[in-house]
Parts: sequence; structure tokens; C-alpha cells
Amino acid sequence: MKSSRKFLPVAAITLAIGGVLTASLWPARGSIAVEVARVERHDLTSRVRATGILVPGAYTNVLGQGYGRVTQILVHEGERVEPGDTLLQVDPVQAASAVHADQAAVAGDEAALRAAGAAIRGARAKVAESQADLAKARFNWEHGQKLYQAEVISRQSVEGYRSAYDGAVAALAAARAQLAEAVSEESSASGRLSVARAQLAYDTDILQKTTYRAPIAGTVTNIAARVGQDVIPGVPDASGAYLMTIANMHGAVARVDVDENNILYLRIGQPATLSIDAFPGVTFAGRVSQVGAMGILSQTGQTTTQNTGSSATSQATDYRVDISFDDPPPDLLPGMTVSSRIETANRKNVVAVPFEALVLRPASEAGRTSLPKPTEAADVEVSAPSTPTSSSPKTSAGLNGVFVVRSGHAIFEPVEIGVLGENDVEIRKGVSVGEEIIVGGFRALHELHSGMAVKIAPRGK
Repeated sequence: MKSSRKFLPVAAITLAIGGVLTASLWPARGSIAVEVARVERHDLTSRVRATGILVPGAYTNVLGQGYGRVTQILVHEGERVEPGDTLLQVDPVQAASAVHADQAAVAGDEAALRAAGAAIRGARAKVAESQADLAKARFNWEHGQKLYQAEVISRQSVEGYRSAYDGAVAALAAARAQLAEAVSEESSASGRLSVARAQLAYDTDILQKTTYRAPIAGTVTNIAARVGQDVIPGVPDASGAYLMTIANMHGAVARVDVDENNILYLRIGQPATLSIDAFPGVTFAGRVSQVGAMGILSQTGQTTTQNTGSSATSQATDYRVDISFDDPPPDLLPGMTVSSRIETANRKNVVAVPFEALVLRPASEAGRTSLPKPTEAADVEVSAPSTPTSSSPKTSAGLNGVFVVRSGHAIFEPVEIGVLGENDVEIRKGVSVGEEIIVGGFRALHELHSGMAVKIAPRGK
């Protein structure tokens, strides 16, 4: 007796909770009208949809290269240009004057260098002459000494030979000094000429940059410069720094933004179908050519590394993906809006069910074949639940599955999901081909629980 009294409160609480759960979870007994479909095999293709714009295969922004005022613009937007074609002209007067002055300086330094070369040649000839004179004077002095010793000539004559020899030595030293001075002058003239030529090259480059030429072949897509506007180099955001843009649409790609939930499914080479708003009703084939590795905040356009503040966590993150055209259409323009469908997976002849058949239910409902009795929660009849596989989609709220119609009752069966198609989803485990599954209506699926009696209604009714 004591034992039975000890468990009486627990039994009462259990019955009370069971009654509340029964009343809240299970509607009144009786059948509920449902729509059904049979599990079939289909070919499924999983696609990721994304939108973006057309980006040229190559483009360049023509920027200011030197100070000056625009005097002529020789192209217009939409015009095709080739490398070297003249785009615009900046006032060249000051640059041309500097070049003329540099040319004069170069000519003067070249003349000075030539004069220094001539002086060197004269000095070398003088050195050679002085060396010959010195050799003659040395011979005379040495021969005179011998004659004096033989008492053929006087001492005065010998001293004369000695004086001539000393003079020749001094003359040779002077000639050599003059040669060294000429060589030094030539080196100085050569240095001045190098500086003058460098200044000429610099000012010539500035003069050439007053005429802006196309660096690549393409189409002029934007002209920001105006006649009379001052060009300012080296300041990207200043007015006058950016002049125009040339874009080459050969090799153009569709640059789309893919959300972070789908980016891991994308690989280079995956096929894609492209639609361009400017070409209504026409689709183009392409393939993924690049998958971005840096997240872009969708609201600000910054990369995730640029914005590390708290606002970054509240923004959606996209990734840039480039899609190349297999056969690009003509007349493409940068910035055209493009939509893409990228095939991420393709399965042939797989077991599939409609998306609307998938429901989320607690694990306790898996395989239940009858409803709990309204007043006797302890006598609930439950079959052994199906054990979900490790790859079965499972959330904290329960299991993904479908309701299978068996003997007039809806039985919840967890399923393992594979490829997601346009309207159907691959089922790898959980149901078999030919089984009837409940696909609607929405309210019936919302209220339905495993074990309920059902009656089949025509679809769409």
C-alpha cells in the first residue's frame, strides 16, 4: 500500500501532462482530407540562381598624366578605337617650350663635348711632340758629356745641352697637364650632356602625354573630360583626374553575387544558363570561370576584411562569381543586367518527391502507427521509431520527413535528402518508389501527425 501511495502523485501528474499534450497536439478523432502523390523516379538538376552585371574582358580608365587644359576631344561615347588612336588633346604650349629649351641645351653640351674631344687630341699631340723633344735633348746631353770628357767641346757647351734637356722635361710635364685638363673637361661636358638629355627625355614624355592615345582596343564607354577642363594627375578622386573609360567586351563575363548559403556548391567549370535583360526571351550558355574567395557585404559592397565592426555581422554576405559565355552575343555593353542559373549537381533516375511533401516533426513521431488515447496517455501504442542516419537532415526542432499513407493512416517517415531540383527533392533513404505520400493541402500538412486517419481528396481541391 505504501508503495502504491508513493507513486500516486507521479501517475496523476503524468496523466495530467498527457491530457494536455493530447489536447494540444492531436485534433479530434476522425479522418482529415489530404492530397497525395506517388513516389517516382526523376532526373534532377540542382541549380543556384544569382543576378549581377556584365563585366568587360578588359578595360582601362584613362587618367590624367600631366597638368594642362583640354583643348580637343576626338572621340565620342560608343566609338570603337584601336591601340594608338588619338583620344583627346591637352594644351601643349608649355611642354613644347620646355622641349625646345632642352634641345638647345643638348646641342650646346654636345658642342662642348666635341670641343673637349678636340682639345684632348691636341694635348695628346703636344705630349707626343714633347716626348720626342725630350728624347733628343737627352741624347744631346749624354753625347755632349762624352765629348767634354774627351776634351772635344768646352764645359759651356755641355751646360747648354743640360739646359735644353731640363727645358724638354718641363715642356713634357706641361703637355701632360694640359692633356689631363682636356680629359677632365671632356668628362664634365659628357656629364652635362647626360643631364640635358635626361631632361629632354622627361620633357618630351610630358609633351607626348598632352596627346592621349588609346592603350587598348575597345569601345569608349564613358567620357568624363570636357573641353576647357584642367587635367590634374595623381589625385584619383579629384575632378580632372579621370578622363574616360575604354572597355573591350571580347571575353566579357557575367559577374554575379552568390549568397553564402550556396557558394560552397559552386566549382569552376560548372555549366550555367544566362539571361540578359537587354535580350528578352533569349538564353545563353556559359560556365563558371572564377569563384570568389572574399565575402562582400551586400549593403555596403565592402569586403568582410574591410568592415570588422558590429554592423558587419548584421549584413548578408555574398561572393562574386564570374561566368564566361560559351558563345557571347554581339553588341554587349558593360553593366547590362544578367541573371544566371548555375547547375551544381545532376542526378539521373533517382527517387524523388515534391518539395511540398517535406515536413518537420519531432523524432518521437517517427514510425508512429496510431494516436495516443485522449485520456490514457500511459497506454499510447508506438512502434519502434526509424533511426535517422548520420546524413539525415536533423534540426533542433526535429527531423525532416514525409507522411506515407498506409492502411488509411498517415505515417511519418524520416528521410535522407539528396539533390534539390526545381520542384522535387532526391530521397536517398526513407521511402520507396510507388508509395503514396501526402503533398497537401498546406493546412492539412500543418495539422497532420503520425497515426492520424486520412481520406484522399483530389489534388487542388
